[in-house]
Amino acid sequence: METAVKPDGTQFALYYFDFDGHKFVSRVRMDSDMYKRVSNVPEYYFALMNKDCLAELVGTGKSLTEIKARLYEINKGGSSTIIELADE
Repeated sequence: METAVKPDGTQFALYYFDFDGHKFVSRVRMDSDMYKRVSNVPEYYFALMNKDCLAELVGTGKSLTEIKARLYEINKGGSSTIIELADE
């Protein structure tokens, strides 16, 4: 796990994983209840949870444009956890 800090000081834990030929990162706000739960499970298990989420909500074989559009919808309004393309 890596960490990142936004200009406003918000800290995120970064969890990288691959899905359907693309690299993704799940960013979890470190002062959130979600981080407390995520930090208590093995990283590989959290990666599996993220992959299952993407399989269900995005699907496989999608173009980058389709993936970005779905991620935008999935993350809209989110504050403690977001999933992004890691290469973007």
